[in-house]
Amino acid sequence: MKLIMENWRGYLAEQDQRTQYLHNRAVLLSDPQYVTEVLGVQIPLTEAYPWSSTLTEQIIQEQLLFEAFWDPVVAWGKAKAGEVADNVKEIAQSAAAWGKDFANTMLMIYKAIAGGKMHTYMKGLMRTAINPVKNLLFGFLDLLINKGPEWGMPTFAKWAEKTKQLIESGIARLDSLDGWKKALGLTTLALGLVWVKDQIGEQVEGIINVVKEKLGFVYDIAAGAWSGAQETVTEVDPRVSGAARAGAAAVIEQVKEAIVELVQEKVKKAIEGILGEALNAASAAYGNVTEWVNQVKKIFGGMDFVKKALASVLRFFAARGGMNENILVENNP
Repeated sequence: MKLIMENWRGYLAEQDQRTQYLHNRAVLLSDPQYVTEVLGVQIPLTEAYPWSSTLTEQIIQEQLLFEAFWDPVVAWGKAKAGEVADNVKEIAQSAAAWGKDFANTMLMIYKAIAGGKMHTYMKGLMRTAINPVKNLLFGFLDLLINKGPEWGMPTFAKWAEKTKQLIESGIARLDSLDGWKKALGLTTLALGLVWVKDQIGEQVEGIINVVKEKLGFVYDIAAGAWSGAQETVTEVDPRVSGAARAGAAAVIEQVKEAIVELVQEKVKKAIEGILGEALNAASAAYGNVTEWVNQVKKIFGGMDFVKKALASVLRFFAARGGMNENILVENNP
């Protein structure tokens, strides 16, 4: 009799959880902001809640995909909160296998996306990880594109142009994504760019600083163009002394040597290899978060790098109120 009553109480608890879940989901799926920003479903101007049957079907389908993808992470969050149902513990095993720190990192990303703070999280990605490295790389590639032919490096100029197009096309693919899929894609891109910076950032910055400080070149990020001071080397100008021209020419030769060594030994591998893999992974489709974790683990040689690379993003997120433990959205029990 005691066992029967325990089973009955367990059944009632599961039914209560199920009822609460369905209520929470109904509230979410009636919210245009959640539907658009999180699920990535665009609502036609002719639609208003209650949605048409066609739109409702699309929304529910996207919600089910979202839940299935993040299920292990949500289960990990529930286990942390003290929910010890057997099915929760079993699903949480996948996240637990990543290690506590990384599982918590993924939980925070989930909370950012599902808890209405995805805009803040994506702003953190762009400001702290993506734009600084992208601008640095593009500055280096544009230097080769603009000055390579003039400096007798046409092959390097063509390589730089092709490489820049590769990166731009990869980023453009992410623009075709919406909602949480875009946030995940940008996270993958950020990891690739941070890895590249770790490998070649210091050397690239050194070359750029030399051409700015010693040659007086100016880089226009928006136009993708370097300008200024090249006449001291490429033209015979009576206003410039022979010593000044010789000095500038010597600096350029040093810059060229540094470029050749860096591109041949590190840059090609970093950009065409790891960053190329990250760009492909960023726009790929994944059935669940474990597939994504396994892919980035394979690309970057482990999860320690991923955790460290996202640290600045999460600090940005936390500084703007992102670390709210109450924004965990209940998933299907």
